[in-house]
Amino acid sequence: MSTEHARTTVRAPQRIALVSLPANASAAGLVLDDFRAALIAYARLSSTDPQAAAHPPLLHVDVAREDERNVGDGEDPVHPATALATCDAVVAVYAPGNAEPPRKPAAQTLGAALTQLAARGRLMPETRIYGIACAARADGADGVHALDDAARACAQASLAWCGGTVITDAGLIPRLMRAPRLGMWRRPVSRAIDRLVAAVRMGCALDELDTLLGVDPAHASGDAITVASPHPLWRAVAPHLPR
Repeated sequence: MSTEHARTTVRAPQRIALVSLPANASAAGLVLDDFRAALIAYARLSSTDPQAAAHPPLLHVDVAREDERNVGDGEDPVHPATALATCDAVVAVYAPGNAEPPRKPAAQTLGAALTQLAARGRLMPETRIYGIACAARADGADGVHALDDAARACAQASLAWCGGTVITDAGLIPRLMRAPRLGMWRRPVSRAIDRLVAAVRMGCALDELDTLLGVDPAHASGDAITVASPHPLWRAVAPHLPR
């Protein structure tokens, strides 16, 4: 498991891009929505100035889109890939091809996508990159591989890899996301997402988070990649729930 990441000055991001790969992956989209909602909620809870923006701008970016027209002005408009160059942090949620139903196209690997975006000038050097992999396997090994690959791609493209989270059992995520966020079934996944939210908001790598928060070294996690699974009983319960 890779532990390579950015050793840059810790600073809160000014603009955050939210990316789903592939754009039509249901698991990736649901996890990205959960991350966004959690970041907004925690930012509002910690805000001390009611007149100031509680959180930096969050841009939902479709990396396959280049047209800057018709972005829209809804609550969460979709921006083209060119918007990535204006962001100093990117949260990319990746669902491997076999994490989705067979009718959907296989996803481009996260590492390859980052490499191509950097080569096209869409990602600026030293942009902080955080990853979330929706792993098809119950042990999360395919997700860990995807994030390790992303870490290597970042190193080669002069991007600042800051670690990521693997969520196992991706095929069950659509059902899981309908369960209470901090209920028994979903809590382990929600806590992992919340740790990533904290790292993004602080502008640090995931394996630096506990140290910066003053966690006792005996209980601190030094991992750049964390693996989270739904409650073990979920695998038995989920198939009997409505899709």
